Amino acid sequence: MLPVQSPAQNIRLVGSLQSRQLNYMLDKAASHSVRISNINGTVLFAADNIQGASGLNTLALPSFPAGVVFVQITSGSLIQNARLVAGY
Repeated sequence: MLPVQSPAQNIRLVGSLQSRQLNYMLDKAASHSVRISNINGTVLFAADNIQGASGLNTLALPSFPAGVVFVQITSGSLIQNARLVAGY
């Protein structure tokens, strides 16, 4: 049986959506989820139960149409939201 990880206490997005990657920092190793949606609320990307490491994490993404996207990273009850520009 795998040990249960407690949620991260701090999540920080680093940079922007470049080269189809999302870079973010976790203050400790923790399970988390990532959702990316467009301005209409349509989910463009979703990944659950990601086992992230403490420090910088990089998530490979599909290509998105040009425009504003909303990124949400959740770990336990902690939610980090950001508005980014994709496709440029």
